[in-house]
Amino acid sequence: MNTKMNGETVHFLHACVFGLFLISCAKAINDQTPLIGKALITTRQTPEGSVKALPSVEKSGFCRMYQCVITEPPDAPTGDAIWVVLPVAARSGEALAQRYKGAFFPELTVHIEKNVVLFADLALDTKVRSPMPGATLNLLGNFTRLMLGSPFSAQKLSACYRSLVTEATCTVGRGQVRVAGVQRWYVAAFRTSDDGEGYSSVNYSIGLEE
Repeated sequence: MNTKMNGETVHFLHACVFGLFLISCAKAINDQTPLIGKALITTRQTPEGSVKALPSVEKSGFCRMYQCVITEPPDAPTGDAIWVVLPVAARSGEALAQRYKGAFFPELTVHIEKNVVLFADLALDTKVRSPMPGATLNLLGNFTRLMLGSPFSAQKLSACYRSLVTEATCTVGRGQVRVAGVQRWYVAAFRTSDDGEGYSSVNYSIGLEE
């Protein structure tokens, strides 16, 4: 496991090998139930009172491949939960201290309405890189598996990512999932953003269409 500081961006590698993530990562997290359309928060009663948990994310295959460190837990059945995504071997305290000083780590935001996951966004880097790092491709594949249960092809993800050099958005694909017994369409897409004040990001999102 390597962690390398490069300006304000932190890149990392994990056990899945570039070009083979469809095989090696699939074996590692093949028990993943699709997150989209599912409940995020569970509540159980203890002698001390009710305790909320987020097992659909924090006990997922995705969060076995990476450390998912929650920075903003959901405070209501409608809202967002945010995790910083770190290498398994990283020291989370040190990584978060670096993050507060401006270092970039991937960030996962999950949006729920009435405790149902409708949308998730992965901020994966501060700029488009050529060629795409192998760790980025693995991260994209694992995030897609978290949301949908299976990844898009490496070729499709790579081609869409490369298009961001000249385009602000790229749709990876659409499909259908069943939510509360009803078929709903989802869309997976990349986008780049720049706030005009020095902060830019590359994001990959998967969410239900209206």
